[in-house]
Amino acid sequence: MAHILVEINGDRDLQQAQARASEAAQAIAAGASFADVAAEYSDDPGSANAGGDLGVVSKGALPEEMEEAIASLEPGMVSEPVITDAGVHLIKVSEAVREQDLPTLESLSEQIRADLKQGRAETLLNEDVARLEELLYEHSDMAVPAEQVGAEVQTTEWVALSALPAPLSAPQVQQALNSDQVRKDRHNSDLIETAPGEYLAVRIAEEKPAEALPLEDVAAVIRERLKAELAADKAQQLSAQAEEQLQQGATLDEIASLFGSEIEEQEGLQRGGAEPFMEVVNGAFALPKSNEDAPSSIELTRVGDGSLVAYQVTRVEDGNVEPLSEVQQQAALLQLGNIEGQRSFRQVVALLRDEGDVDLNLGRLSSNTADQ
Repeated sequence: MAHILVEINGDRDLQQAQARASEAAQAIAAGASFADVAAEYSDDPGSANAGGDLGVVSKGALPEEMEEAIASLEPGMVSEPVITDAGVHLIKVSEAVREQDLPTLESLSEQIRADLKQGRAETLLNEDVARLEELLYEHSDMAVPAEQVGAEVQTTEWVALSALPAPLSAPQVQQALNSDQVRKDRHNSDLIETAPGEYLAVRIAEEKPAEALPLEDVAAVIRERLKAELAADKAQQLSAQAEEQLQQGATLDEIASLFGSEIEEQEGLQRGGAEPFMEVVNGAFALPKSNEDAPSSIELTRVGDGSLVAYQVTRVEDGNVEPLSEVQQQAALLQLGNIEGQRSFRQVVALLRDEGDVDLNLGRLSSNTADQ
């Protein structure tokens, strides 16, 4: 269905709203399309630019006054003005869809079992996470905590902290390993979530100063580093030459010739994207928007691997500026609230552990987690 809403607000009373709704109805009766009239008259920001379309609406989802009007309409008909608390509506039913029969329990049984198993697994994981966090805090090693939750303690060979294998190379793990708690005091780290549903804790068993390696062991690394330095020097020289040519009005074709490369076109870039390069995307969106169809200036930037890139924006298209519907807003706010709540809870627990004596009631914590 679709509707046109004329709001009652501080600038328009009921009588004025009815008069404006009547103007909209007369325009439709004179041959104007409902969508065009909605775009001109409707005060509903979520549907006005979509021709007033509200999609498929289930019975009982709208105010009683609108439900009564819809019940008397045939597809394609436009209602008389309908008054609700929001204002005055003109309603059009595009198509009547019969309610479908509910799926049988048998057809849903496998999905229900899978959902129950997933929910139970998440509950058990949350219980183990809470228990392991407490055990890691209470014990000086990892053997007992791992045994209590059925986990395995893994030990690396001698390795530089700057060259750890995955998942120990994750930034949050590196930060934990270099903290006073772990590196200086030799305590277990806090539990670290490296991926959704994947947790680990680290402890430095022994540390020794770095030693010089035999030349044959590092020869390949040295060669690669020298190649990288030569490439960086060449890129610096090319950058200076390109800057000089750009000041003289060089085109992108001429810069490509200088680089010994071909021009690659990339369409559909979106703000915050990482393709083709994050530095290029961020730079492109930082450029001022041209009022004409002329391309932007040619810009130079270094990307993550040290390569030099020249780029130029040739066309800008406006993004989708339609506001979220009320339902979409509520869903987004709920998701953000859950994420922020979990983050805040972990921060509070960490702060309390650092600054005070805390007794964790594991039973109550697990029960609350399950109830949520």
